[in-house]
Amino acid sequence: MKPSRNNETEQLFERYSTQVELFAREFRDEDQLRRIVADLFGKMGHSRVRITHSSGEKGKDIVFYSEGPLGERRLFACVVKNQPITGRSDDHRNGAPSLVGEVQTVANQIQSSFSEPLADGRGNDEWVDSVYVICPHECSISTIDSVKTRLQRSGQITFICGSQLMGLFVKYWPEFLWFESSILVSYLSALRKGLDEDYALANLILKNPYLGESPASWADLYVEPRFHRELRLFGLRQDFKLSLDVLSGPQRLSNVKSFKFTASRISSVLATSPMWTENADVFVQLGKQIGSLADEIAALWKKRYKDYFSKLQSDARQRRNRSSGFAVSGAFIDPNNVLPSEQEVIVELRPPEELLTRADELRFAVDNAMDQLRTQTSIAARFADTPKPDNAAALGSADFLTYCRVAETAALIPQAFSESAVSQMLIFDEALLEQFAGSVLITGAAGYGKTTFCRWHAIHDANRLVQKQTSALPVYRALHPLSRGKLGTFEEVFFPEEELKKLIQQQSAGQSPFSHIRLYLDGLDEITSVERQDQIVRLAQQAASQWSFVQVILTARDHVNNPALSWLPRIRLSELNDDKIRSLASRWLGEDEVPLFFQRLQESGNITDLMRIPLLATLILAVFRKTKSVPPNKTRLYTLFVELLCGGWDFYKNVQRRNTGFGMRDKEVVLTRLAGMLQHDHKRDATESDFKAAIKNSMNAIAPEWEQFLQDTIEDGLLQRISGILTYSHLSFQEFLASRDLRDHMGQRPKQALGWYLKGDDWWKETLAFYVTLLDRPGEVDEWLLKRALASSTTVPDLEDRVQYLRRAIKSAFPAYNETSACTGLLSELSHKALKYGAGRTQDEPTYGQ
Repeated sequence: MKPSRNNETEQLFERYSTQVELFAREFRDEDQLRRIVADLFGKMGHSRVRITHSSGEKGKDIVFYSEGPLGERRLFACVVKNQPITGRSDDHRNGAPSLVGEVQTVANQIQSSFSEPLADGRGNDEWVDSVYVICPHECSISTIDSVKTRLQRSGQITFICGSQLMGLFVKYWPEFLWFESSILVSYLSALRKGLDEDYALANLILKNPYLGESPASWADLYVEPRFHRELRLFGLRQDFKLSLDVLSGPQRLSNVKSFKFTASRISSVLATSPMWTENADVFVQLGKQIGSLADEIAALWKKRYKDYFSKLQSDARQRRNRSSGFAVSGAFIDPNNVLPSEQEVIVELRPPEELLTRADELRFAVDNAMDQLRTQTSIAARFADTPKPDNAAALGSADFLTYCRVAETAALIPQAFSESAVSQMLIFDEALLEQFAGSVLITGAAGYGKTTFCRWHAIHDANRLVQKQTSALPVYRALHPLSRGKLGTFEEVFFPEEELKKLIQQQSAGQSPFSHIRLYLDGLDEITSVERQDQIVRLAQQAASQWSFVQVILTARDHVNNPALSWLPRIRLSELNDDKIRSLASRWLGEDEVPLFFQRLQESGNITDLMRIPLLATLILAVFRKTKSVPPNKTRLYTLFVELLCGGWDFYKNVQRRNTGFGMRDKEVVLTRLAGMLQHDHKRDATESDFKAAIKNSMNAIAPEWEQFLQDTIEDGLLQRISGILTYSHLSFQEFLASRDLRDHMGQRPKQALGWYLKGDDWWKETLAFYVTLLDRPGEVDEWLLKRALASSTTVPDLEDRVQYLRRAIKSAFPAYNETSACTGLLSELSHKALKYGAGRTQDEPTYGQ
């Protein structure tokens, strides 16, 4: 096992149990203590404070002057000791005690201070009036008494040790005291303990008995990631103008439909205005007014058409009656008098003046709104095209935030923007949080280590705060428990602990041991309600704006895009590069195992790229440590990992599975059904009732023993229990098992899930990416996927991108599969359908198979 790199910090809270011990630890040596005490005396108002420690000090480490009770100037000397004053004093009945050890050294210095004068610099000698003994450690009463008795100067010697010295700092220099009370220690201890013990994923991989002895703690195995932001050139399309030509002259129905389509596109752009303007309420309302205007014009055309159609019918009846006076009504049809259809009719709308005036006002308002968006887009394009000498500084700029807003707006309504290939890539190093003091949104795909990042950095911040290497107080909040229940104020939601409240009160009073709070809010994507996401983000914004000392670090998956996030600059976690992969492997494996691992990895071919995703790299290494092999693809990796943790180690040589009475397949089937139920309900948390329902719907023979079965399943590690709530140790395990639950003999579940995804529900994105790789018939799955997309009634603007994401998953799992001619034809049809809704590709993007 590799030695921990943080042993000293890891044991700090256990080694120092009292405030005084922590206080004493602040001074690394006697020289530093002398300088700090001299500064303290200056803050107390004493004059001519000097450090006189030297070979000719004559016992005096520090001297200073102060007024006596009658205003006279008096000279004081200090003997300063950084180590505890210890030793032995032998008390004699008939004489002064003899002193041994450090206490004898102190007594000698005191004696010298009194017996040797101090030159005042003008040729005069001054004598010390009193001597203070200064030590950050407590000193026993018996030791103090023995010194005073030995020197027979009781009233002239004062010991200021331990808590008394700390009290002077509390009164005169409180900002120096990082540990003036046990509040900070108590809070940081609880934080570190909770983050270490309650991390289900780390416990699953490192503490599971099936995986054997862990090579180190998860914090020591962690490899810090870098961050990046791709910058592209966006342009607002020129066709977002509200043309009112439809209100003048004869018009066909197609012209009215075209106007309504344009109005709908403009309304969709204005609906995103919370992303890019402070006038969001006005612009959102403007979009609704434009929609109402389009409906009103369509209704007016219908009225004019009915009037015209009635006149045509009347004229036709008159012509028919004139041509055949004896014909029975309706019995004679002149082919030359067939009435035209709606599409063939041209009518003049003749709108009322009020409508014309209102329409003209709306057109002017639309031009104003689009000019604002065009200005923001121009700023974003200029930012994307300008080289950055300092990426961390660029991250905090107003233009970077504008770029993020425009980019996320373009992601919501791609039909409104043109988009170039990547113009430049901003790379941020591992120490970003120390370089950038602002709030930030950090995104990443499933498995990129967002939770581990937050937890590791919170512990890292706590350790560095203890060592006085940073001034950031970490606060960690997992967000998915906030998906239910009443929220309250940001203080109640994010800072509920009593220790935190007291620390924040100290900060407000200017007596805090930290300069700012780093608030880690982990997993916004795990809250499935957009409304609840909005509420939590706005609470975070309130915290950062009302308390200027709060820095918010928010994490989410890439697809999360909420207007409430527009105040946060947005960056992504980078994948592991070759050096980081090697670093991670060397932490997991012995020196002799690393070459074999990379040999197996190279032989596997297809799984090499999975090592760039932190969670998958960790799973691969965990499996390799036990089996000395690597799985062929992501789906097989998850399959194998679930198998192993459900008791499948007996598939491997010399591995004995624990005999629990429940089979591996029993657990897999129940966990699969439970995952499917949770995924269907957009939930991460389950109750015991949900677990019993999953047993009843899958393996009902186990129902009488459900409690023991649940306990056994929790011990395996895939499922954890927190405060009575059951949840999978990582969302990706739920998504993988839910993909297996989609398989039913009628084929309705996958159709339903795919339908939801194609209509914009990203909750199913990763589940379906697993599902399309479960069957060993990639061609059939590919064709099924394209046909379902063509048959879907969806109008989402990113339809083609959604399909291509799942097709890339197929290609990744089956690299030897090439697109069939049938799929090529279906893809062409899909592209035409996407263009119909303005979702055509606006740049040279790679397509499936490239």
